Amino acid sequence: IFKIGIGPSSSHTIGPMVAAARFLQELRQSLSTRPADSLNLRASLHGSLAFTGHGHATDRAVCLGLLGFHPATIDPDAAQLEEDRLKRAGVIHLPDMPPLVFAPDTDLIFDYGPPLPGHANGLVLEARDKDGSLRLSRTFYSIGGGFVQTAEELAAARTPNLHAETAAMGYPHPCGNAAEMLAMGQASGLSIARMKRANESVAHGDALDGRLDAIWSAMDGCIGRGLRQDGILPGGLSV
Repeated sequence: IFKIGIGPSSSHTIGPMVAAARFLQELRQSLSTRPADSLNLRASLHGSLAFTGHGHATDRAVCLGLLGFHPATIDPDAAQLEEDRLKRAGVIHLPDMPPLVFAPDTDLIFDYGPPLPGHANGLVLEARDKDGSLRLSRTFYSIGGGFVQTAEELAAARTPNLHAETAAMGYPHPCGNAAEMLAMGQASGLSIARMKRANESVAHGDALDGRLDAIWSAMDGCIGRGLRQDGILPGGLSV
């Protein structure tokens, strides 16, 4: 459940940043076979990403993903500097890539029309050559919890049977919903925390404590950063 990344929303902030970073990586791969002097980028937000995007910093998340930031490793202070530079210049400069022309005020569109067909949280990212010809276009869906799928991946996905899948993977306490989890805890005499640790140990082994420490370090750093700074919180509520 816990993911390291900027807030306030896993679906509306972390997911779009992941999508933009994936698009950037695919674009970089395409340039290895078809170099370009420069490219023009465009992003459009659809459905819930458009209607709640300003409050959930979806536009900022897309910009940061295109700037090469990843949720788990982002430095908030460095990200703010790069975002401000992008707003002034309208161009992204990254290693091993040509200049990427992208002005957030005009090239990031909030589309308040019908949502995309695959999911309520949809975004489309495009790259065009100088002559306007389409270089790359991808439709992404932020499906929850910071997870992202392309339109093709979403269409190919099947509805999971969580209980069957977790049992098949060898988890000692598989469950598909909260009622099953509570019943399992009552039968085993174990707390929810102990059951989840046992399940996570199957997936991560000796790395589990290190992953938990990394999450706590990020949370502690966030608290410290908040105590060191003052001013108006982002989000438009003037808090």
